[in-house]
Amino acid sequence: MITITHATKNIRIKTIDENMFSGSYFNRCMDNASCQDCCCSYGCPVDIAEAARILSYKEELERRLGIPSFDWFEHDIEQRAEFPSGIILKTRVKDNKCVFHDNKERGCHLHRLALEQGFDPHLLKPMICFLFPITWDGTYLHVSEFLDELPCKGTGMPIFEAQGNELLTYMGEEFYKEMTTIKEQVLLCKKEPDTGSNITR
Repeated sequence: MITITHATKNIRIKTIDENMFSGSYFNRCMDNASCQDCCCSYGCPVDIAEAARILSYKEELERRLGIPSFDWFEHDIEQRAEFPSGIILKTRVKDNKCVFHDNKERGCHLHRLALEQGFDPHLLKPMICFLFPITWDGTYLHVSEFLDELPCKGTGMPIFEAQGNELLTYMGEEFYKEMTTIKEQVLLCKKEPDTGSNITR
């Protein structure tokens, strides 16, 4: 766990997991036929503001999903201070996948709807989905333990590099620059294990 000083744009992060720099996964999800979107096997926490944006496309999504909007989210609201609004809903699971998963063609209905209508999927698909396998608990940004269950683990790019654009989008430029500096220090220490060097932040 490494302390970080720059503030983020969306969630308040104080410490990060150095495994983001050494761990890897196959990030071109739609090119990997073996996993069948395993990462969509559970419901995910969605900030209440994100849920409101999703619900603004209620009619179109109900047609695509064949599921009424009433059944998209668990009905219990949770207080989660680390999310932008401090309140979350969780997406429901249908047929062993997140309710927004496209069980016929793979991928996410939210992502596909945005592309088809010509706007950035970041404006509709939840932040936690874009950042995966990076996630956060409180103020700690780390690699999700769920990655251990997936066949893509250890088969592609370093996690930090694969998710660099998403970290830049959601965390901000200064935070991303600091993470880049930390990455260089972490990798240097791994190359020189006998020097006694430590990262002190």
